[in-house]
Amino acid sequence: MKKMAKCLRLNRETLVAEYVAHMGRCIDRLLDEYYREVAGALRSEAARGDVQVERLDSADKAHLVRRLVAGPLAVMDSWGTGSMMDTGNPALPGYIGGPLYNPARGTQPGAPITGRPEGPYVNIFGETVVSSGAMEGLNLEAFPGLPIRPREPSYAFQNAEKWFAASRRVQEEIEKETEGFWGAVRENPARFMTFG
Repeated sequence: MKKMAKCLRLNRETLVAEYVAHMGRCIDRLLDEYYREVAGALRSEAARGDVQVERLDSADKAHLVRRLVAGPLAVMDSWGTGSMMDTGNPALPGYIGGPLYNPARGTQPGAPITGRPEGPYVNIFGETVVSSGAMEGLNLEAFPGLPIRPREPSYAFQNAEKWFAASRRVQEEIEKETEGFWGAVRENPARFMTFG
C-alpha cells in the first residue's frame, strides 16, 4: 500500500498582509498623535493649515511610509524667524546657502531680516516678487511699523519630537498591534495555514 503524504502550508501572503495591516494602523495612530501634538503647539491657524500628513505606502514591497510635511508658515512658526529664530534647525545651513536666502542678509544663523537687492527673486512661498532694492542690506527688524517682524519659535515640531523620543508611545503601539496580529492568527489559523 502506498503512503499518503499530507502537508501543512503557511499562507505567507495572507500572513504578511495581515501584519502589514496591523502595523499600518499602528503607524497611522502614531502619526495622528504626532500631528495633534504639533498642530496644537503651532501659534497660528495659517501654520496649522500648512501641515499635511502623507501616506506613501508601497503595497508591492509591504513598505509603510508616513510623513508629516510642513510648509513655510509651519516651519517659521515652529523655528521662528529673523534674529529670534531657533538656530538649532538642522535645515538652516541648507537654507542659508540656498537660492531662497537673501544675499544681502548676514550668513550667521539668527541674522536679522534685511532688505533685498533690486530685482526679482523667489520668496519662501515659491512666488516670484520684485524688490526695489531701496532697503538692500538694512535691518528691517529695526524699523518700527514695518510688517516684517522677527518671530519667536513655538517649538511645535521640536517639542513633539522630544516628547515622542522620551516616551514609550511607539513601543506601546507596536506591542498593542503585534498582540492584535497574533490574536487574529490564533482565532483563525485556517486563514493562514492549509493542510492537505
